[in-house]
Amino acid sequence: MANEILTKRTIFPKMKEGNTPFEYAKGASSQYFNGIDDMINHKFTVLTTGYAFIYWVHLPDWFAKDGDLQYFKVMTQKNFVSFQGLSTVQLSTGNYQSGFAGNEVTVPNGVERGNTQFTIEHIEYSGSPMRRLYQKWVNYIRDHRTGIAPYCKIFNVEYGPATYSGELLYITVRPDANNNNEDADILESAVYYSNVFPTNYDLGMYNYQRGQQENPHFNAEYVGVPDWGPEVDEFARKVLKEHILNVTEDSEDDVFGFLTSGSNTQEDVKIMAKDGTLGKIYGDYYADED
Repeated sequence: MANEILTKRTIFPKMKEGNTPFEYAKGASSQYFNGIDDMINHKFTVLTTGYAFIYWVHLPDWFAKDGDLQYFKVMTQKNFVSFQGLSTVQLSTGNYQSGFAGNEVTVPNGVERGNTQFTIEHIEYSGSPMRRLYQKWVNYIRDHRTGIAPYCKIFNVEYGPATYSGELLYITVRPDANNNNEDADILESAVYYSNVFPTNYDLGMYNYQRGQQENPHFNAEYVGVPDWGPEVDEFARKVLKEHILNVTEDSEDDVFGFLTSGSNTQEDVKIMAKDGTLGKIYGDYYADED
C-alpha cells in the first residue's frame, strides 16, 4: 500500500496515471511557460493560502475527566486564528577536495528536518478561558510551585509522554474549504505532529500601560515531532471527510457541519440553517428539500 501511494498517487491522487496536468506542459504545441499562460484549458490554478484547520487526533485520556479540559479539543479546533512554525527542510552537505587542483566537491550527508516548534494562536475572551485551559495542561505536567507532575496522582495514570502528550494534524486546503463532494480533493498540505504538548502559557497580555486598552490574542507555543508525505496526506483526506466536513448528532469536530450536510436525517441542522443567524443565506437551500 505504501509503495502504491508513493509511486502512483503522489501529487494528483484523484487522477489516473498519465492523465495529470503535467501532460499539458510538455510538447511543442503547449502554451505553458512559452511566453503566455494557458488561460483556456486552466490545467493549473495558482495556490491560494489562508484556509486551514487543526485537528486533535489524540489528547491525553484524562482530559475527559477534567471539567475544563474536556472542552479543550472543541475550543482549540474552532477558536483557531493562526498556525506558525513551518519552515524549510534543509539537505545538509559536506565537502571534499578532488584531483591535483584540490577542487571542492559537494555531497549530501544528511537532512535537517526542523519544524519541531510551532505556535497556535487563539482569540481570547473575558475570563481568559484559553489561557486557563493551557495553564491547566502545563501545570498538570509540572506544577509551578513544586515542579512535580500532579496529573498522575489526580487521574491515576502512569507518568510519561504516552499520558501527557497529544497528536495533532495541521491541514491546509483550497478556497472551496467546505467542499465535501466525493470527487473533490481540496487538500493542499498536511503535517502530522506526535509527542505534542504546550511549553508555556503567556501572562504578558495582562501587563498594564496607562491609556492602552487592547484585545490581545493568546499564543500557545508547542513542541512536537512532525511528519509529512503521501501517507499523511491520505490520512488528512480521511479526517477532512469524516470529521471536519461531516456532521453527526453528537459530533464535536465538524467545522462546516450545517453548510455541508444535506442529509434528511439531520433535522436539527436544517432548522439551524433556516432559523439561525445564517437563515436568510442558507434557508432557501434547505427549504427546497422539504
